[in-house]
Amino acid sequence: MSNTASPAGESLAQRIIAKIFADHFKPGLDEVAFRREELVAAAEALGEPRPRNLGDIVYSLRYRVPLARPIAAQFMANDEIALFEFEESGNKITIAREKHYELVPSDQLTAEELQSYRQTAVRKPQ
Repeated sequence: MSNTASPAGESLAQRIIAKIFADHFKPGLDEVAFRREELVAAAEALGEPRPRNLGDIVYSLRYRVPLARPIAAQFMANDEIALFEFEESGNKITIAREKHYELVPSDQLTAEELQSYRQTAVRKPQ
């Protein structure tokens, strides 16, 4: 399988799984099930060649690609939310970052803001 990264830094495996997730996810689901053949269909839908080793897609995301940063959210007054990112430091868990945001309806965001948020979500913390 090619591990070619996209401009946003995602590997082919990440893009394939993200496509399958987007196709199947519904609010309230605890898991998103899919069939092995969907890995090929997702690659084709993304305009990518058929992956040679389908098992490596799932394996690489499970064991090679660091996922899902430990985070927490705290709702605050005035439609604000605080997001916390945690890290392990020695034998302790500490707050690595804390950011505050104002919650707004998505129709109040520009296309540029939405794109910026998508790119930020896939970048690794510095």
